[in-house]
Amino acid sequence: MLQVIDRYIVRETLQTWLAVTLVLMLILLSNRLAQLLAQAVAGEIDGGLVFHLLALKAISFMSLLAPMSLYLAYMLAFGRLYRDSEMSALAACGVGPARLYRSLFFVSLPVTALVVVFAFWVGPWASAQSDQVRARAENASGVAALSPGRFRETTDRSGIIYVEHVNEVAGRIENVFISLNRRGKPMLLSSARAEQWIDPDSGDRFIVFKDGYRYEGHPGEKGFKIIQFAEHAVLMQEADPLAQMKRERSSIPSAELLSVSTRQNTAEFHWRLAGPMSVIMLTLLALPLAKASPRQGRYGKVVIGILIYIVYSNLLGIARVWIENGKAHPMWGLWWVHGVILLLTGALLIHMQGWAWVRASLGRKVVQ
Repeated sequence: MLQVIDRYIVRETLQTWLAVTLVLMLILLSNRLAQLLAQAVAGEIDGGLVFHLLALKAISFMSLLAPMSLYLAYMLAFGRLYRDSEMSALAACGVGPARLYRSLFFVSLPVTALVVVFAFWVGPWASAQSDQVRARAENASGVAALSPGRFRETTDRSGIIYVEHVNEVAGRIENVFISLNRRGKPMLLSSARAEQWIDPDSGDRFIVFKDGYRYEGHPGEKGFKIIQFAEHAVLMQEADPLAQMKRERSSIPSAELLSVSTRQNTAEFHWRLAGPMSVIMLTLLALPLAKASPRQGRYGKVVIGILIYIVYSNLLGIARVWIENGKAHPMWGLWWVHGVILLLTGALLIHMQGWAWVRASLGRKVVQ
């Protein structure tokens, strides 16, 4: 009898989890695909790398997506069981929450192990690979993105650049000019060839014009200058140091996070640990939260569950920022957020079963 119940609940939750995971993954990837295609159209990355980056992003999503999708799967599956009075039938047969949790953890424990692997090893590897691919694409895009025979606006929208010929093999552009407006003064640079250069320290992107002329001011007016130069570098795009730091932390191997003790590394480690912990916490929360009468709608408690999950995930994000900024002791980590969910679960279980069930679960004798 008990094995039949296990198989039934596992089948219901597992099928729902796979469906919810697929739908959520498609939603997230479709949004990411739109961003990558926009970057490819703008010439920021090579179009051939779009699906490569999309696959790596899907791997990175798993440690965040699996807990949420499993939580929604539990809410949907138990919402149907309550609506069809199957939970009442199980309760009449003596199957209580403790017995149902056993069935749920047949699903939750393997998912927790999967999230551990993705959060601590596979996810950082995919993030590092994505950073490397994107860095190579950005390094190459500075020249390759300049379409010959077309006027193109600079990244900061401060000027217009025109290229007659692009030599992608040599990484060089030929017969190029750029019109800029610096400090209210028009400036035009023209040269026979130019190359891209990225500052290894700051990450700023420059175009270095060679063997050309620089024209400043308006022709015929006082102060108009014509300067011949051998090399002239023009800043095209400044690096985003905050985004770079975020990418680097998500790509750091987990062992390095423990070996190099900084607030940022500690916060990142606790953030990765929050993935498998949230699977356990949300599994405990889903069962009492999904309780509903047969007259209630199937999705009524799902909306409440989603709101609770939003608060939970936002609290995790806030706690992570507090650790990074030194406002919270690293010893607390994100544990207090999981404690809030645990207290909420206990309150819901008491409301659902009463204090007598709690005393019986703790091994105390209940006087009927």
